[in-house]
Amino acid sequence: MNRLGIAVEDAGEAYAKLRALPNTQVVLMSHLACADEGAASEHAQNQTAKFAATHARLRQAAGAGAEIPASLAASAAIMAMPAAAYDFIRPGIMLYGGSPLQGKTGPQAGLKAVMTLRARLIAINHVRAGQSIGYGATHTCAKDTRAGVVSFGYADGYPRATPTGAPTLVRTGGKDKPAPLLGRVSMDTITIDLCNAPAAKVGDEVTLWGAGLPADEIATCAGTIAYELFCRVGRRVVFEYRDG
Repeated sequence: MNRLGIAVEDAGEAYAKLRALPNTQVVLMSHLACADEGAASEHAQNQTAKFAATHARLRQAAGAGAEIPASLAASAAIMAMPAAAYDFIRPGIMLYGGSPLQGKTGPQAGLKAVMTLRARLIAINHVRAGQSIGYGATHTCAKDTRAGVVSFGYADGYPRATPTGAPTLVRTGGKDKPAPLLGRVSMDTITIDLCNAPAAKVGDEVTLWGAGLPADEIATCAGTIAYELFCRVGRRVVFEYRDG
């Protein structure tokens, strides 16, 4: 990745220096740049082959019986490239139920969401056909619309780049109803279309991502990845930790 670490050509010299230090265990590690493309990625295959060759070369230089623990696989490689497992694996985004693979959501990859982000409806407006919603008037209602205002915005970690039509779920009558985003995301609020949830009322809970709504879908709408969503949840958000 040319980010941190040691070039392949310098690995032998670095290993020899580290091995000479007392009370030091050396672990050979690298990170795959394109593992999210899956096992078919030529870049990932080349990187994996170079890593294997370096590992073999260092073991040979270390002498008979020498063991050099190795680690290469993070979430994407764990799921798509089992040959990259080695001695240690490093699951990251998959621990949250986010997909590490391009073109797949967490549930499609067999993962379960462990973070669900929710807020509440704080107002309901009746917007007439032809009227616009939000900054920049980026959305104009084609018909009379029941619009819900949700107490969550980009200051709380909801991506400002998320466009009209991105999904949310409003909980009403014991069921989750689809309620797509309307207009631009504001600092403290978003506006959603309640036409599919006529019984929705102020105080009802809205799922922004998580159980029933993969974070990967919101990330795709916003042109980012689920990891960024997970990392950017703001300080105003109250975290509740539950077992099971």
